[in-house]
Amino acid sequence: MKLIFVATLLLTSISARVIDNYEELLTLPAIVHEDLIIRSCPTSLQLENLAQVDGDLIIENCSQLAEINLQNLDYVQGDLKLQKLTSLVILDLPKLNHVRSFELRILPILNLMTLNPNMMVEKNLIISDTSLTNIDQGEFSNVKDLDILSINNNRFLEVFKFKSIKKIAQQLAIHANAKEIEIDLPVLHSSRNITIRDTSAVSLPSLEFVQTSLELIENQFSSLDFSKLRYVGGTLGIINNLNLERVDLNNLTEISGGLMISHNDKLRKVNFLSNLKQIGGAIHFDGRFDDISFQNLKLVKGSAFIKSTSALLDCQKWINPIRGKSVVRGGKIECVNGKSLHGNQAIPVGNPILTEKVNHENKNPGNKGFKNAKTATEYNQAKPLMNSLIESENSSNKKRLSLLTNFLLMSSALFL
Repeated sequence: MKLIFVATLLLTSISARVIDNYEELLTLPAIVHEDLIIRSCPTSLQLENLAQVDGDLIIENCSQLAEINLQNLDYVQGDLKLQKLTSLVILDLPKLNHVRSFELRILPILNLMTLNPNMMVEKNLIISDTSLTNIDQGEFSNVKDLDILSINNNRFLEVFKFKSIKKIAQQLAIHANAKEIEIDLPVLHSSRNITIRDTSAVSLPSLEFVQTSLELIENQFSSLDFSKLRYVGGTLGIINNLNLERVDLNNLTEISGGLMISHNDKLRKVNFLSNLKQIGGAIHFDGRFDDISFQNLKLVKGSAFIKSTSALLDCQKWINPIRGKSVVRGGKIECVNGKSLHGNQAIPVGNPILTEKVNHENKNPGNKGFKNAKTATEYNQAKPLMNSLIESENSSNKKRLSLLTNFLLMSSALFL
């Protein structure tokens, strides 16, 4: 049996052809029946004979390469990866019809890209650290479904339009591009995970389902319209969007994780979740809110932390609701408004048992702030929810990450 298994592996695996000197490039056939890895390049790479690669095509670590022109390349069965090409300016792939994944990484001065608009990308589309200014429908008009769509660290990228993509099976991540970047995904229906940062406009008018987390962090837009969104399977976070004034999430009925709305300085009312019925984790609101209202909210399975610098916020309707029964069932309620803050009394309002301040500094460091080992284990299982947040060295981002960590400490054990 072992011999049969080894033989099967040998027959099904694809070998790799590694090009380490320029002379080998001149002998490439039209069809390469294996992975092709090119690590030695002239200033201009023009392989007029190459038409098909039956494995991956990888071009990497060619520091002098300024231009790639593969005029007749039609098909790559595996992944096309261009990485660590620090002098590349021009990429020309006019006839390429198919790749499994299309990945550009660390091409810091690439500013001109010509692609076949009908190119099919099956799995991942990653464009990272380039000087491209525009990625639109003309480049990827035939892409309908992806596993990963990641557009990051393209410091001059101002336009990103994908008018054909409908589903992202794993992750949509857009961050650290030009501050002026506008995101337009008009027919995107669902994604497993979404993280959007550092944008000036976001348009996802057809989005209905997010299977895990949806996080909008440190953007410049003033309005956010997710009016068709119905379900979020993890955490919904709207954090540090300093110009945000208007939000529409009125079709959203369930958040299976926590809800965090924090440090959006111009957002004065949380009244845009009129059909939300259930929150599976904790809620954390921190800002300048005059009013927080949920017309149809029936159940919050976690705890509640509400802090506003506005004296108009009524904490009593959270502590002593009119109907006599709080929707917050899973933990403590802490509410602080501007009156207590201005009086230097940051004291929670209401039942002292319910409003006892949540203390995350547990004496047992192995439990990371939880009361027992079981809950600590659940927290460790929840940690992957934070992995979609992009690490940053500046202090404001560290503060935001710390804030979200504390929030997940409150909610993770309840929504996993």
